[in-house]
Amino acid sequence: MVLPSPGEFDWNPLLVATVIGTAGGLARVRRGARDGGEPRKRSGEPGSRQRTGGAGPGVVPGQGRSDRSRVGAGADEGRSDHGRLVASSASSAVPDEARGDRWRAVAGAAGVVLLAIAFISPLSTLAGHYVLTAHLVQVTLVMGFAPPLLLLGLPRRLPVAPRPVRAVGRVLVHPACAIVLVNLVFFGWHAPALYDAALRQPSIYALQQVMLLLVSVAFWWAIVEPTGRGPWSMAGLLKLGYILLATIPQTFAGLLFALAHHTFYAPYAAAPRVTGLDPLGDQQLAGALMAILSKLALFAAFSVVLWRVLDAEGQEDDWGGDEGDGGGDDRPRPVPPGSPAWLELVRRGRTVPEPQPLHPRRAPGGGLPRPAGAPGLRPAPLSPATPASAPERTPAGR
Repeated sequence: MVLPSPGEFDWNPLLVATVIGTAGGLARVRRGARDGGEPRKRSGEPGSRQRTGGAGPGVVPGQGRSDRSRVGAGADEGRSDHGRLVASSASSAVPDEARGDRWRAVAGAAGVVLLAIAFISPLSTLAGHYVLTAHLVQVTLVMGFAPPLLLLGLPRRLPVAPRPVRAVGRVLVHPACAIVLVNLVFFGWHAPALYDAALRQPSIYALQQVMLLLVSVAFWWAIVEPTGRGPWSMAGLLKLGYILLATIPQTFAGLLFALAHHTFYAPYAAAPRVTGLDPLGDQQLAGALMAILSKLALFAAFSVVLWRVLDAEGQEDDWGGDEGDGGGDDRPRPVPPGSPAWLELVRRGRTVPEPQPLHPRRAPGGGLPRPAGAPGLRPAPLSPATPASAPERTPAGR
């Protein structure tokens, strides 16, 4: 078999069609989501409102018009205020939605670019004929970086697929099924007999790359959740365990390649040397990359998920922690959803001054001062046995 030049682009029809189909499908889905709103109803259609100058049905023109205008004035004013509030909130939400849509478009475009680099650029030619290390770099792009970016490029609302497609997709994106499937496809294709056949037949090698991309999309779906939480959504801690579990098989495979003393794939050993590495050194470097480089995307996803978990716990802690020592933040805070109304009163503390006592103590001078702000209160009358003018008795001997 005549090998292509190491610097040539790989124009395999299946790989080129996959890149073009991915880019076109992503653009079509985004366009459908953007234009998928309900069409505005024209006048004359059922449910449309028409403004007419005459009176409504069953009303004689000219009668009761002023009364109806006076009665409906308050309702119209209330509706206008409500409309202004809705319009203001909608206008404030539009920039955030537009900004998020732009970021999704950028992520989708980056995913398509990485896919083109992995499938069409000279990297694909080196990976499929000359260097195992180039193949591991290609696999890292196809399985680690392109799928999450493509999923991030999807709109939140996908077009409704046929029921059989939805049923199959729901099974494939289940976390347990996806993690088993991605490891079976990866290690199955890299068995020496099957991988040697792929290196000798470019069409088989292209099929291998497309299958790795598809199972990787299913694996990353449970992490990215491009359309929001679904029936198989995992909590934050379960996602962390899911990502850590995915790193174990490839780590052992990378160590196996890096510590081996003989080559596993004969076509790479027989290919011309385009780098300064011999076949065994190339295989050992590829194993090290499999154990380290392939974890970069998973480490990035792990960091994002861990940040969200810690941020959620921090927000939960913000509801409590009021020690009352004066050193905290005493600004009013919103009551958590589902909390009783009295909780806000407890958090705000006293809101009214303490009432004055109805029967104050005697003043040092013997008088009974009237409480301020309490007219009509009189001191209790003295007992007849102790007249007010009677001098105070002193003990004998003083």
